[in-house]
Order: sequence, then C-alpha cells, then structure tokens
Amino acid sequence: MLAGKKIGLLDNRKPNADVVLEHVAERLAARTGTEVVRRDNKNAAIPCEDQVLEGIAKEVEIVLTGTAD
Repeated sequence: MLAGKKIGLLDNRKPNADVVLEHVAERLAARTGTEVVRRDNKNAAIPCEDQVLEGIAKEVEIVLTGTAD
C-alpha cells in the first residue's frame, strides 16, 4: 500500500517531535521502501504557513505530523 509512495514529515518544532517522527519514518521506509520528505513549521505556537502545507501536499502522498514534549 505504501510502496513507492513519498511520505512527508511535518515537524511542529516541539521538543522531541522530530525524534518521534523520524523513528516512525525510518520504520516505514525500511518496511515499504518509501521516500521521506521532511519539512518544519517555524514555531509550535502558531499554525503552519499555507505555503508550507501547500508545498508538502504537492510533494507527497501521505503526511505524518505530531506533537511531543
């Protein structure tokens, strides 16, 4: 189902969000051969800019995001 797809990671910049997302992405890539694209939100306290969301939506089929502390 994910083979050949691009997965986007959208890091909201909260502490450890990158660690969680990277771990999930590594496991998915190892199991399915997916390509991973990483993007960051500038600040966890404000919504992600439309340009970032639109850009990643054009690049990938699936986006993973999450929060952590």
